[in-house]
Amino acid sequence: VGTDVVFSPSLVCPLLETIKLMARKKDAESTKATRIYLCLQIRCADSHSLLFSEAHKYGLEVVDVTGELTSCCPWAVELECLLLKINVNEEAATHGKKRKKSSKEKKSKKTSSKEKKSKKKDKKSPKRRKKE
Repeated sequence: VGTDVVFSPSLVCPLLETIKLMARKKDAESTKATRIYLCLQIRCADSHSLLFSEAHKYGLEVVDVTGELTSCCPWAVELECLLLKINVNEEAATHGKKRKKSSKEKKSKKTSSKEKKSKKKDKKSPKRRKKE
């Protein structure tokens, strides 16, 4: 269960990735699928739209089940709360598998590796000078 976790567009995909990695679907090995609910207010329309449009890329389906919330919590209507249920689709990757990194993410990782090597060289050079 999560509340107010969809407020920044930059955090929607990491949230979906985390949900995908932590959730499991019902299969031969598990008797129950993970139940995932988000209760939220729309604080950022872009984030809300992104949640729905990107979920399928992570093997997830977002379903608005606000009617279930309003029947047991009348204050939810007054506060404009939404209740979203997230289902793990059959075609989703198995539990714990990561999605493939984009070329942009791979390039960023390579750059950081080069920066680390460069920093190591800089650290070594003063020591060499002292010995000489």
